This record gives sequence, structure tokens and C-alpha cells, in this order.
Amino acid sequence: MSMPPRIGTPQTVYENRYQRVVRLQANVPGCAKEYFVTEFGERVGVVPVRGSDVLLVQQYRLIARGLSWEIPGGGLDAGEDPEAAVRRECLEEAGIRIRSLVPLLSYHLGLDTLWNPTYLYYSDSFDEIQHTPDRGEVVGRAWIPFARVQEMIRRGEIQDSMSLLALLAFRMRMQDGEGQSAASWGVSLESRFPERRPDPPSRMERPHD
Repeated sequence: MSMPPRIGTPQTVYENRYQRVVRLQANVPGCAKEYFVTEFGERVGVVPVRGSDVLLVQQYRLIARGLSWEIPGGGLDAGEDPEAAVRRECLEEAGIRIRSLVPLLSYHLGLDTLWNPTYLYYSDSFDEIQHTPDRGEVVGRAWIPFARVQEMIRRGEIQDSMSLLALLAFRMRMQDGEGQSAASWGVSLESRFPERRPDPPSRMERPHD
């Protein structure tokens, strides 16, 4: 059995209110490696489903230099759990008060230099409320037939990685459910997220001798 790597004490080399860069020394069998890990915190996203339509919101994105169609979502506040965060984000961005959630997928954007664990859900049980989103964040929203959304993906009209993964994972669930509505799929199709969410590198504990 291989020995686990020995992780040195994390050192914060840069920090602002959005991110932290942490330096770590990892001693693995045969070599020592230095890592600089950027921590952006955890984030969540949700695919709201109404019949054959899904809800997307439109936001300005600097890298795209324009507007982007995405699922509702965002970062966790301090001390917030993923389900509470996704309910809050969906209400803030889309005016959707979620009644129940089903997990779709959890993943890491990278496994060496980026810490941004992401948790994705879908919901077809919610209430729509009168809501005016923050125009500095969301500039529009629309219920779009899922067939059209898949065409948008093929045409490269949806570029956000979190939205792409969530929508493709939802498509897989539709195929697994043989066309049944999300509400009728039941517990048998629910994925299970890790019981213990991962610690950021800045809180990694050194192994005992």
C-alpha cells in the first residue's frame, strides 16, 4: 500500500474578498512538489424544470465580453450549506422559491491548483414570485424548451461550465427516467453527495507521524 503524501503547513500568499492563494509543499513517494492553490470557495447551481422547459438567467460575463445564458447559482456564504445556498441563489436571481431539490452532480473544477467544489441540483417543485433581480447581476431570465437548450449547447451558445455540466447531467437523468417527469423519478435516481464536504487547502491538516 502506498504511503499518503505528507502535506506541509499551508501559507497564504495572497488574499482578497473573492479568493485566497495558498502555498503548500507536498512530499509524495519519490519527489517533493510545490503547489499554489487558488481557493474560490464552494458554489451551487440548480436547473429549475417546468414541464418541458428549463429556466435560464442571463448575466454579463467579462471573459465572454457579453451576456451569457446560465442556470441560477452562485457561491456559498460563510456557514451556509449547499441546499440553503441554492435556494437563496435561485430566489435572488430568478424569483423561484424552491420547495424541494434533487441532487444531480458534485465535482471539482480541478484537482491540483483550484479549490471550487460545486454542487448541482434540479427542481420541479417551486413557487414563482414577483421579483426584480439585481440588474448589476442578472439582466434577464427565460423559460426555454429543453430541446432548444440542447441546441444552444451544440451551437456553443452556452459556455459556462457549471451550466453545461448541470444541463447535460439533467439530460442523462431524463434518459434514465425514460421520459418521465422529474417528480415521478423518485429516490431511486437520486445521487448522493459526499457526507463530509472537503476542507480547503488552507485548512488541511498535517498527517501524524
